[in-house]
Amino acid sequence: MGKITVKHYLNTNLKPYIIRGENYYSIYALVIVNRKNTKVKSINFEEIYTEKDFEDIILEDDLQQEISVIEKICMLILDVLRDFDTTFFSLYYTHVKNIFVGDIEFEEGADDKYNIWDGLAKKNKLNLGLDDFTYGDFSLSINKTKGMDIYTWYSKKGQMELSQYLQEEKVIGDIVENIQMLNKLVFLGSLQTFSEKLHETKKGKELYDKYSDILENDYWRYCIELRGLYHID
Repeated sequence: MGKITVKHYLNTNLKPYIIRGENYYSIYALVIVNRKNTKVKSINFEEIYTEKDFEDIILEDDLQQEISVIEKICMLILDVLRDFDTTFFSLYYTHVKNIFVGDIEFEEGADDKYNIWDGLAKKNKLNLGLDDFTYGDFSLSINKTKGMDIYTWYSKKGQMELSQYLQEEKVIGDIVENIQMLNKLVFLGSLQTFSEKLHETKKGKELYDKYSDILENDYWRYCIELRGLYHID
């Protein structure tokens, strides 16, 4: 799959904000995947910080949470695109807190061939429903209206909560494999919302044109693949 490295840093190359004689900067993450690198502004640490602040932050669990999110998204991009497109990653990452799992369409119209598990209701071979998870107490603590966002889903906390939920629901099959399957399903499903956001800028439209088939069709292809894999009637 390739080597993925994520390292946070205080971007002192930018002009500082000077407050009471102290220099404040934004936190960025350097992301290196298969020798390709890009820099993205942290979306978990959105304030400005001094160098002393940053020394404390690098010890915080929240920083590790963001690293885990970036690593999972990079792995999924490699899987889906068969390459690491730095522009794709950078644009996608800016939206991960604005795309919600509950907004993903798990079925399409009346044509049952796309219906992955009756909207992931508990009528499927895995006995799995996601609504109780994406709108459960943990998710609603993130957003009281929309529930779990993509960032939270891929965070260490989100993945641990998902693992616990699958165990409680006594889902059929290996927990790790089921989580990997759900991670890809959610990623591909999120691309529908992401593709809409791409149309807002010229750079985004160019990216959409490059990957339009993946953005529009890979989700449904994967749904059909899963139907066959799990022998869904």
